[in-house]
Amino acid sequence: MTAMTRYRWLCFSVIGTMVTFGVAKTVYHGWGSPWLLGISGDVLYEMAWIWFVGAWCVRWSVKWISISTFLVTSLIEVSQLVPFPDAWTSQLLWRLLLGTHFSWLDFLYYAVGCLLGGLSLSWLRKQSGVSARVQ
Repeated sequence: MTAMTRYRWLCFSVIGTMVTFGVAKTVYHGWGSPWLLGISGDVLYEMAWIWFVGAWCVRWSVKWISISTFLVTSLIEVSQLVPFPDAWTSQLLWRLLLGTHFSWLDFLYYAVGCLLGGLSLSWLRKQSGVSARVQ
């Protein structure tokens, strides 16, 4: 198995873990559940996108991936101010990818998620010997 293949498998394993945690947190109602239901979802959402893009766009720098992820997801957050038709917003896929309501605090959580996602992706790239060749 090449270093690149191993790197991509690790990226997708981390994404799978994040998605599993994201789904599992919706049924948890114990200590810290408000935080798990709210803030952690935004942080995990950013991290998952950074790892997904990082797995496929290996030539991109982690800094560029993190910044572009923050900008795109912030644009999605602002789009929640637009009143879309109920036929669209009632669909599960729409709600999972684009959210349901606007919150200024989400930008802070997005920044934290991008920072953690960028640092962890950078660490994995260094450990696996994969590095960006095009900035």
